Amino acid sequence: MFIVESTIHLAAPLARVWRLLIDLEHYSDWHPTLALKGIASVGTEIGYKFKTGMRSFPEVSTTADVTRVDRHAAFFWKLGMKGLLEVEQGFELAKSDSGTIVTHKMCCRGVLSVLAVPSLKRGFEKTTVATNQFLARFLKRGTTTARYSQQTKRHH
Repeated sequence: MFIVESTIHLAAPLARVWRLLIDLEHYSDWHPTLALKGIASVGTEIGYKFKTGMRSFPEVSTTADVTRVDRHAAFFWKLGMKGLLEVEQGFELAKSDSGTIVTHKMCCRGVLSVLAVPSLKRGFEKTTVATNQFLARFLKRGTTTARYSQQTKRHH
């Protein structure tokens, strides 16, 4: 078993980052290699597609189980085959004075994780860093304001 993680500070309100991370139907809007579909609720099964970018290793398309949803604090899902290779992936959020601290974590368990530790770990480390960068870039764009900013009621 091994765990990799990458932390980034985003100059965006925690609630905005949270809404973006649990809006599974729009993951591919901000993440070019990962698409999730379904509802972010513990115990539900969600669709999972990951483009590896390697010709020798095609797109992974499967389902994952949502394992943790703590409002404004954490969202995790798990996929794989128990005992062989299981990956739990997700995000932990914390409010800071100037935005949100996001920690993207991946925990790998099973026989294959032990056998392939160096290469698998390097790949997961690159994935966590890249995901945080995709998230930061998307949040900097002005187009996210309408969908992910807090809705205000208009008084007529």
